[in-house]
Amino acid sequence: MKIWHKMILVVVSVITFLIVAVASQSFGNSVSWREEVLLHDGRKVLVERTADRGGRHEIGQRPPIKKQSLSFTLPSSKQSVSWKVEGAKDIGYADLSPIMLDIIGHTPFLVNRTVGCLAYNKWGRPNPPYMIFRYTNKTWQQIELEDLPLALKVPNMIISSPDLEAQRSGMNPVSAEKIHELNKSLTQPEFQSVLREPLPQERIDWCVEKIRTKGGWTSIYIFKSQPTYERCINACNFKEVLPGHCPCDRLFSKHK
Repeated sequence: MKIWHKMILVVVSVITFLIVAVASQSFGNSVSWREEVLLHDGRKVLVERTADRGGRHEIGQRPPIKKQSLSFTLPSSKQSVSWKVEGAKDIGYADLSPIMLDIIGHTPFLVNRTVGCLAYNKWGRPNPPYMIFRYTNKTWQQIELEDLPLALKVPNMIISSPDLEAQRSGMNPVSAEKIHELNKSLTQPEFQSVLREPLPQERIDWCVEKIRTKGGWTSIYIFKSQPTYERCINACNFKEVLPGHCPCDRLFSKHK
């Protein structure tokens, strides 16, 4: 019995090693590809993109994108422009992903979606759900939706699992026509065009509001369920809610 027991342990160890090895080869690679991005005025810009996957994930699923980047050359000035996002410590993966790059005059604009529910909460639950940046003085600066030129309307970069879709397409660069085809299959209205009006509240509420604490995140319902403002404040203290994140003042507006 002892011999069989040892043999079973050896077999299990070998299988475990193989699973880890295959997973690291399949999921741990950095991927680079190019996309042919169609601008609003009909011009096309070649964008170099990279994505690195890694971190915690369910068995059989791919790890999330822990960091990604893009770079391109401005057609007017031939200036090289780059953008990147790395894994946020409070989330564990890259919390933004680009859906549209466009240019007005000499100024690039980048529209991002938030990745997952925690990222959506981290960025303040925007509605419409975009984080928008403008490249000014050689830096990307966050702007409000109303500051995005109205001429910029259509997402023009691969939105869903861009690294995987680029590989599946077999194209490098991925053509603007293919990008349009891939994005057209998405059902969310915010990915079909850049929305200027808020989505219905029930559409936003799919992602339960989370409150940032010292140890991570906790549900808004803990604070909503408190009978008084004072009890709500006590709950914030008990949960070690970070300064500026306690929701009691807005939940109990009559207290003000």
